[in-house]
Amino acid sequence: MKKITIVLLVLLISAVCLQESSKELAPIAGSLSNCSTPSGLFTASLVIDKKDQNQVPYIMYNVALLNPLYEMKNVKISYLLQEQMATRLKTPTIMYAPTGEKRVINLDPVKVNRYEVFLALPLSGAAVDEVFMNQYNRISLQVDWTSADGFHHQDCLFVEGSPTLELSSFLNSKQP
Repeated sequence: MKKITIVLLVLLISAVCLQESSKELAPIAGSLSNCSTPSGLFTASLVIDKKDQNQVPYIMYNVALLNPLYEMKNVKISYLLQEQMATRLKTPTIMYAPTGEKRVINLDPVKVNRYEVFLALPLSGAAVDEVFMNQYNRISLQVDWTSADGFHHQDCLFVEGSPTLELSSFLNSKQP
């Protein structure tokens, strides 16, 4: 429980930092809205869960890159929820981006073949209607990296996630 509390606190601080860096995020959001065909060099997954922090429910987006076919250096993940989710969640932040990220993430097929990022958004006051239910599990994902030969690559794709049973039950109980 202590780990979840710390993780959620870090995520909340990250969300505040994201709000303050909206100028940096504008170009990323623009490129995410123009997603194209992915390269197939890795697998992307999205699991959506519900977590409670101080009796406040949060929707937790967990995006993972898995099983890269080749070495991927300096990996950066950005993702954007569907546009109408901002009004449904009553939050200006519907995007995860590694602004100010100092760590360098390298993936390869043998040593490190998984990288995950999280975004938690409050569900209290959310408008859980038909639009919410049709859009909450879809994101636009952008992955940037440098290959072993030094070339920069960018994949952009749409990912549909799997909600946990706990989140599904919670959302179903909130529908009108």
